[in-house]
Amino acid sequence: MEPRFRWQHDVLSRVPLETLLCWLKPDRFGAVLSCRALTFSYAALMSPIHMRLANALQEGACCTYARHRFLQTKPHRVHDHDYYEVFWVEKGPGIHDINGQHHEVVAGTVQLIRPSDRHSFYSLPGQVFEGTNVAFPASVWRELQRRYFPADREAMFDRPGWQSREFTGLAAYIGDLRHAASDLHAGRRDRLALDRFLLPMLGIVASRHESSGTIPRWLRGLRQELRQQVNFISGVPDVIARSSRCHPHVCREYRRYYGKTPTEEMTEARMRYAAQKLRTTDLEILDIALQVGLSNLGYFYRIFREQHGCSPAAYRREHSRI
Repeated sequence: MEPRFRWQHDVLSRVPLETLLCWLKPDRFGAVLSCRALTFSYAALMSPIHMRLANALQEGACCTYARHRFLQTKPHRVHDHDYYEVFWVEKGPGIHDINGQHHEVVAGTVQLIRPSDRHSFYSLPGQVFEGTNVAFPASVWRELQRRYFPADREAMFDRPGWQSREFTGLAAYIGDLRHAASDLHAGRRDRLALDRFLLPMLGIVASRHESSGTIPRWLRGLRQELRQQVNFISGVPDVIARSSRCHPHVCREYRRYYGKTPTEEMTEARMRYAAQKLRTTDLEILDIALQVGLSNLGYFYRIFREQHGCSPAAYRREHSRI
């Protein structure tokens, strides 16, 4: 941000939009607050904040640990970051605004948050919302992934949708999480204290996922069908119809085992396919959208941005291999 706009942004970030529009008059702030400065500042306000772990680390630390009581009861500016984060709800309910969805969370919920997730938390009127989070470098997760999940590209933090990285019904395990984080709570932030938290935490959420039972064969097959490009045109209803099971039952079972809906699964598969085509071909963006079964280009742009954090054109410029 340009220095001459910095003070304006600090002021404007606390002002409602309606008030800002009223200030667009010649007698307010004179020549200091121009329309250009106002546009710049409000655009900056509405964009996500990018948070860097290095800015929060104490000397010699490799992670952060914090307990929060959320007092704000309205949605506010989301952020993404360059680190991974574990958040669990001690008291609730509250709202987790993540990747464009306002989602209610309750006590006993554990959320694994990736750097690309754009999110914030806020409370509900009259409710106590408290939680704890641990943030740590991406390199730590990559090391753990290689060591404990070498053959699983969708293990824990690498699961594609935020719903599949949310674990509910863990209220009975909150005491275990607190115990695992006892060194962090006592002020230690070194790698040993972090590992003493992460390893039990991963064990808790993994056992919770496995305790739901073996995934039925028909559901595993349906998941593969949802991910195949040949089915993108006909869409989710056609895939479910071929399973010979009713739509509500399929959706309930899919969410139970995979933490998301069949539609969300296909949407993620469509965007992965689109990203691969953007990286490796020179096809027009409209042609790629049609290949994934989306004729509405505006909708394609919107969900691509939700999944990848940028427009298809920007993604191609950064990742193209041709």
